[in-house]
Amino acid sequence: METALISKKELLQTMNISYGQLYRWKRKKLIPEEWFIKKSVSTGQETFFPREQVLERISKIIELKDQVSLDELSDVFSPKDEEISLELERLLDKQIITLQGVALFERMLEGSADLSDLKQVLMVKIVDHQVVSGNLTFDEGKLLWQFLDKHYQRLNREESCILLIRHLGLPFVVGALNREMVIIDEGDKVVLEVELLKEIGKIKLALLG
Repeated sequence: METALISKKELLQTMNISYGQLYRWKRKKLIPEEWFIKKSVSTGQETFFPREQVLERISKIIELKDQVSLDELSDVFSPKDEEISLELERLLDKQIITLQGVALFERMLEGSADLSDLKQVLMVKIVDHQVVSGNLTFDEGKLLWQFLDKHYQRLNREESCILLIRHLGLPFVVGALNREMVIIDEGDKVVLEVELLKEIGKIKLALLG
């Protein structure tokens, strides 16, 4: 399915923002360069954006720009994890994870979780929401973690996602650099789809609060 686009003119009008704001956010890397899509039109060239993604991103920027700095927002939307400070007490206090999720994840690891690792915090969050709720089985959660652990760096970027799919009741995991390129059989069921950069951003935003 082709990605729905929105023109720059319509975007500015819809979100009630100025040209200057849009390009300032671009310079601050709040809006990715690859979202600025040049297309030929009858009057020459015009800039378009992936509609759903840019509207969601700008709504979030407008919501938070008076609460945190643009540099902090840039860190939220960045795939870089190096400067994130994580402590169990703070993660629990912000209700990002639960002790039940940590214990279940440690069973998958057959060892202790390293909650200074944002990748593992993300997995505990997934365990909390998907395994504890019964949406995923324990073994499916373990399969998801093995894939996430192996391919995290490559998939922690815009457009990328991980999908857990059941085929004839059997689970398997795939990673997609672009969700639009994934084709599955009609009988297959997508049980879980995780957009890594978006989910990591949610954790970073919660920690800023």
